[in-house]
Amino acid sequence: MKEAFKAGLQEARNQTGTISTGGIAANAQSGSAIPQDVGPPPMTSNTPATSNHSASAVTVEDSVGRAIQDTAALCGQTSNNSPQSSEACSLIPTLTSLVHASLTPASRKLYNKALQSISDFCRVYLGIPLQFPVPYTIVALYVAYAYKNGKAHSTILSQLSALAFVHKVNNMYDPTKVFLVRKAVNGVARLAPSFDTRLPITQPILHRLCRCLPHMVTGSYDNLMFRAIFTTAFYALARIGELLAFTKPQSERVLQLEDVSFEVKNDQAVKVHLVFKNFKHNISQQPHSVPIVALPRHPFCPVQALHAYVKQRGASSGCLFIDKLSNPLSRRRFESLVHDCLLTCGLDASRYKGHSFRIGGASHASSTCNFSDSQLRTLGRWKTDAFKKYIRSPALSDMNVS
Repeated sequence: MKEAFKAGLQEARNQTGTISTGGIAANAQSGSAIPQDVGPPPMTSNTPATSNHSASAVTVEDSVGRAIQDTAALCGQTSNNSPQSSEACSLIPTLTSLVHASLTPASRKLYNKALQSISDFCRVYLGIPLQFPVPYTIVALYVAYAYKNGKAHSTILSQLSALAFVHKVNNMYDPTKVFLVRKAVNGVARLAPSFDTRLPITQPILHRLCRCLPHMVTGSYDNLMFRAIFTTAFYALARIGELLAFTKPQSERVLQLEDVSFEVKNDQAVKVHLVFKNFKHNISQQPHSVPIVALPRHPFCPVQALHAYVKQRGASSGCLFIDKLSNPLSRRRFESLVHDCLLTCGLDASRYKGHSFRIGGASHASSTCNFSDSQLRTLGRWKTDAFKKYIRSPALSDMNVS
């Protein structure tokens, strides 16, 4: 089994400036405050938005727009000092695009939601609008509020990241780094530790799920398709969101037919290359190739399963996994089928999610194939060592498998 993960890993492996806010900021390096009675007024929830978004709360677009405005003002002030000043002003659209590209669309959406929550807290509980720079005392109070209302440690960290982004992009001192705030966040981690209760789809469970498919779906096409999804998710350590979408517009960002290529010898597919273009943390937008080698004479070979499905699917362009009517396969339908298959196999369906394939694949690569941390990060497209929380003990993981 090691070859299905390991071969081609080398192939896959080959595959902060500061913006001034016009005087209201604090020095991000030293932490010393810059007088706040100079320059434009602080950003508040009533500040006119610089984008088409609602002005009910400060957004990422607002904060970036304000920083860009101050930079454009600098260009205007120097317009008579250099013959190249007009060229400098022409860089503003490029700068705007670069800063916006530093966050993925999903991160921007998450940050805006977090800023809305903090804005609501200030308005409802403190009776004041959200103003920047935000005093560290308000941030500490919000951490207490979020914890009291059942927010997980990871959620609070994500929300503080949004707050930090707004301050840093406008060259303000980051209040989330103040000792009181950091200790409050540490307290959340101690008093309300979060545990990932999802169980991995281990190799034995993967085989059982594949065996029960003929009894759960109608027709050979669906049987081939779901077997291909199961084995691909496991051996490519794929997030289900990289393979399937909830809505048709989202299907443009999942794996496409053009992203799959096979190496064939003697009419047998011996390797498949999957090119992931849209995945978590892929800020550079560089494609990432994951090769999987065939398992000779194995009944659940991932390469053979995917090759057989693609032959049935046909060559029509679009997302890789489509139903018999050529519509993108719904992620909801996939999750419903996995749930039913787990029940049929006598497993606790509440403990397994779509991500369990990725968790199981990572655990298998670590324990059975002895992959190093760097190899796992490369194969699974992880930016950090977050994959370590997915690694499960094989002995414990297989306790539910009879």
